Amino acid sequence: MRPFISMLIIVLMPFMFFSIYGGKNVDLPKDKTVLLSKSNYCNSRFDFCVIYPATVLPNQEASVNDDGVILKTAEGKAEVNVFGSYNITNWSPQELFEFSINSLVENKKEKVEIYSSTFGEDYYECYFEIGNNNYINRSYFVKDYYISLMIKVPKNEPILYQKLLDEVTVVMGDNS
Repeated sequence: MRPFISMLIIVLMPFMFFSIYGGKNVDLPKDKTVLLSKSNYCNSRFDFCVIYPATVLPNQEASVNDDGVILKTAEGKAEVNVFGSYNITNWSPQELFEFSINSLVENKKEKVEIYSSTFGEDYYECYFEIGNNNYINRSYFVKDYYISLMIKVPKNEPILYQKLLDEVTVVMGDNS
């Protein structure tokens, strides 16, 4: 037994030495707050998760009825709204988009300019402008419900708009 323990110590010695002395210490700036670069919100009711840049969208407000979340920038310039809803009216993707647009237009005289849109049997994606804001609206139909993502960013913030387009992701299925 003693030779086995001696052999085990000899074999494990380099690993123990490296783990104690081999790592580099990284000094973080003392005046900076370190935030996780990515965060997520998961909704078990509608079985989806949203992955988003936590440094850009630090404010998270979950809905009271557990259907989704509103994510906002620190100064409130931009917001991301992701929610699920039962499709009790049996809307098609086109009908849901029209309802979404109508609910966004505060002044019925405001012009909605659609840049591009794609409609499928169980989804849609539209890029549009209302007033001083750019939007993207994506909805995915799953079983008897749908999941909608709405990103709203001021037109004078194109870099922020692109960052949110690139880094906000909705993942559906088995997220409980």
